[in-house]
Amino acid sequence: MTPNRQHYSRQGEDVRLPIEFFADQEKKYLRPQLLSEDAHRLSDWFATEKKMSIHQLRKFYNYLLVIKQRIETRDNPEEEFKRQLPYIKMMKAMATYAEARKRATKNFKIFIEKQLDKVNQKGDFDAFCDLFEAIVAFATANKSRYQNR
Repeated sequence: MTPNRQHYSRQGEDVRLPIEFFADQEKKYLRPQLLSEDAHRLSDWFATEKKMSIHQLRKFYNYLLVIKQRIETRDNPEEEFKRQLPYIKMMKAMATYAEARKRATKNFKIFIEKQLDKVNQKGDFDAFCDLFEAIVAFATANKSRYQNR
């Protein structure tokens, strides 16, 4: 168990952050429940206050996709990841700003802050992108829990 993990309440259920991406120390295999149970739980947790729109969630996801494309289209993706890491970490500031403007929930901001602390290598970033994609999919399937824009 990660020593910095914190528990957050989600309607009687605990959400433990940061979530471990990998099942093994070598970071080769994603945890089986990461893209299913964990993503679904997080999607519901973001919508508990019904103050966040699917549009806002997709805005953050699209920002990630732009960075991912920059990394993957370079000759040396590992080196490009190092160049892009400050912009990945900048999502913490973006989430704080979105929460201050009432565009994102506090739960979403906490998730971004805690999970981005785990992103230090390209494999971590890829896992974070996969998790975020699954969260967006669950949120889209459950639109009624999110604010209409």
